[in-house]
Amino acid sequence: MLDFLRRIFHPRVTPMNTIYIDRSAILDNYNILKKLQPQADLFPVVKSNAYGHGLKQVTQILAKTDAPYLVVDSYPEYMIVKKYSKKNILLLGETLPENYRHFDYKKVTFCVYNLASLEALGRRGKSVKVHLFVNTGMYRE
Repeated sequence: MLDFLRRIFHPRVTPMNTIYIDRSAILDNYNILKKLQPQADLFPVVKSNAYGHGLKQVTQILAKTDAPYLVVDSYPEYMIVKKYSKKNILLLGETLPENYRHFDYKKVTFCVYNLASLEALGRRGKSVKVHLFVNTGMYRE
């Protein structure tokens, strides 16, 4: 009976599109970029579901690289990357000050866009790593 109800309420559908992730291609791309500027650190950006390639899957692949950070946009993305990688995480997106209490400050670096966020992080009473975004007058950071 349970199987019958599952088929009715959760029918199996065949997706129209399938994405295949090639681990070696991702790692080859990473290594090619590293060779272009070997003295620089490369921070792979995995925000927006790794640009549609699967945040969990791409994070697991990049966890084996020497990248010092993986870059995300939001707290939910941070939580996924934190679960599947031991790498540090750079959080690009703005976060409500009341949500700062949910982060592991040893693992995350925040991009700070305004004084209110900087003050809120200061009130946490913890050592916090930040990247300051400064508007140079052209509304570009």
